[in-house]
Amino acid sequence: YFLNKIMSLSDSVYSVSIILATIKIFKYLKASDRLSILIGTLEEAADDIVVILLLVFVLIAGFSFAFYCSFSGYLKKFKTIPKSFLTSFSAFITADFHAFEPKETDFFGYFIVYTYIFTMASIILSLVIAIVEESFNQSQERVKSSRLPDPLGIRLRLMRKDLCICLSCR
Repeated sequence: YFLNKIMSLSDSVYSVSIILATIKIFKYLKASDRLSILIGTLEEAADDIVVILLLVFVLIAGFSFAFYCSFSGYLKKFKTIPKSFLTSFSAFITADFHAFEPKETDFFGYFIVYTYIFTMASIILSLVIAIVEESFNQSQERVKSSRLPDPLGIRLRLMRKDLCICLSCR
């Protein structure tokens, strides 16, 4: 039992270290001109994406309360507020809205569900796209203004040139 707990803990520590090592790779990928634009885009958009995630959380919480009030009487997945929140969150993540099955006579239930789908799908998605596009343009301008030589690109060109020389000698 004790050994099992230690193995489980070591597996968890190992998985966290793998994630940190993967993130560390981004530091080395910034050496390339093209990859630095992509990484710069993620860095530029990080603050705005945190704000969007907060907005998504607030919207999901608000709609969860509305779903609880509207559906708790007859849908099992909305019986409690935490269940309602988890159902709303999983529907947002997976885009699977089959849990939302209002009665055919429940006009307000249908209105809430379709408002939720429209809000989460179109508005949030367009906000994220706008943020990433703006961050990409800023990152591209930053790279164009600095225009230092791309060491990875230079090395690859030299290797290709050497390979061509070697192949043409034969």
